[in-house]
Amino acid sequence: MKKRDEYDAITIGATPVTPGGHKCEIKQVKVTTSKQGNEMLEVYFDMSKDDKQAGYYTDRFLSDKQAKKDEAKWRGIQRVVTDERSDYGTRNLKRFVTSVEESNEGYEAQWIEDNALWCEQFRDKKVGIIFQEEEFLTENGKIATSVKPWRFTNYATAEEAPVPEKKALSGTEKAPNYDFVTAVEDEGLPFN
Repeated sequence: MKKRDEYDAITIGATPVTPGGHKCEIKQVKVTTSKQGNEMLEVYFDMSKDDKQAGYYTDRFLSDKQAKKDEAKWRGIQRVVTDERSDYGTRNLKRFVTSVEESNEGYEAQWIEDNALWCEQFRDKKVGIIFQEEEFLTENGKIATSVKPWRFTNYATAEEAPVPEKKALSGTEKAPNYDFVTAVEDEGLPFN
């Protein structure tokens, strides 16, 4: 077999994000609606140059793009339910905005009714994000783990944040389910 041109550039099994706090930079924010019809934010981010895994999501995207061409997806996304009909949504919104304000000296978020303009003010801002390890069921019913963004925090103190406990599946979720189907949405690169 002939060695292909892109063979050496492709990485297999990317190193996972380490659980705990990371220093991040916001690439884009969008106001969207969850599948249940609740308002939410989609915060696109990457690890900043000051983080121990700097450029993690950019590197992963470029590696995926090299390997899969048009199928590459930006994976640095934190979805936050902000629906005003619940205290939970308002608390999530306040945690996000406060974390960004505390992470960027002298910055104060502006409350603008135009969602696109409101979101644009967060581009290139620093924010800390705490990551948590979570269990999930694979398509064949096996338990596996992944590390996902969990909570926003202050950029300066993010790496000192305690590592959250692993989110384990409940007993009923651990039962093998051979009809399990995973749906993956193609989100593409969310910013230029």
